[in-house]
Amino acid sequence: MIHFALMVAIVFGIAEKGATLSKQNAGITDLWTETIPVSETLVNFCENQITVIPRGYFHANFTNLFIIQICKNPLSTVEDFAFEEMDRVTILKLQENKLSTLRRHMFR
Repeated sequence: MIHFALMVAIVFGIAEKGATLSKQNAGITDLWTETIPVSETLVNFCENQITVIPRGYFHANFTNLFIIQICKNPLSTVEDFAFEEMDRVTILKLQENKLSTLRRHMFR
């Protein structure tokens, strides 16, 4: 229980320090149509119609991005190196999607 409370405190601390981009339930089908300001610390793309996380969408310029949420989508593909150079991301939520496998090349 202490571990969970610490995680919640860390998440809220990160979110409070920077900007949050919430595109929850916005009818998004393609991430390339969405622009993320580089100052964002948290992005939420839950409950949309996203099927692919493409390589190059998340990139090293997002130096403040700590949390990525892409849950409850028909997501079935995460391209290799989709999260390349995303060393600062500490929380990646991909639950309730149609992913069958996660490959290590996604996170190089």
